[in-house]
Amino acid sequence: MLLLLLLLGPGCGLGALVYQYPRRTICKSGTSMRMECQAVGFQATSVAWYRQSPQKTFELIALSTVNSAIKYEQNFTQEKFPISHPNLSFSSMTVLNAYLEDRGLYLCGAR
Repeated sequence: MLLLLLLLGPGCGLGALVYQYPRRTICKSGTSMRMECQAVGFQATSVAWYRQSPQKTFELIALSTVNSAIKYEQNFTQEKFPISHPNLSFSSMTVLNAYLEDRGLYLCGAR
């Protein structure tokens, strides 16, 4: 079975851009998928990662602050969704061992 993860393209506000890569992807069940979030034109001290599962509203997965502990929401763990936020312009999140319940639209927001 294949799993479809869709990502939003660049967004902007106040002259700043946030790029997400890849924009869309399909991965096989049981494999992992890495997403990257790049801030352009501003320093992203905080990055929030979200998921919208089919027929549901957006859920906050976690909030990361550069060089600080990542705060995961209930039902989301570092073991399943490891996040890296090494500097003020980049963050990444991986969905490990993805299965059908992990399908949805994933996006990052930076401030």
